[in-house]
Amino acid sequence: MVKRMTMVSSIIFLFVAVVTICLISGVHLYLKTEHAHRLIHAEINRVINGELSWQDISVSLLGGTVEIQDAVLRGHDGGKLASFDSLYMNLSLAGLFQGRLVMEHVLSLIHISEPTRPY
Repeated sequence: MVKRMTMVSSIIFLFVAVVTICLISGVHLYLKTEHAHRLIHAEINRVINGELSWQDISVSLLGGTVEIQDAVLRGHDGGKLASFDSLYMNLSLAGLFQGRLVMEHVLSLIHISEPTRPY
């Protein structure tokens, strides 16, 4: 009886582990699709005061990183506020489990545009 319970427990544990690995792998692969990139772009632009556009974005759930290449931040009037060649961030996995997106250790080379002033 104990042997049977151990076998059933092992099978259940193995099943849960395989499903978890498949789920994490599926989300990781989805984050590499154009559809996911469009959703990320729309969500970022929804919460910032302006519009952020970029050439390429790479999101790694397994590595906990986000890298954005050749990005431009524009204000509501469409004027260029800042640009950067590369932006690299670590995701807080604890924040993800709480339903929040928290970026840590942000590294970038930012080019800030001079504001245009009427003379």
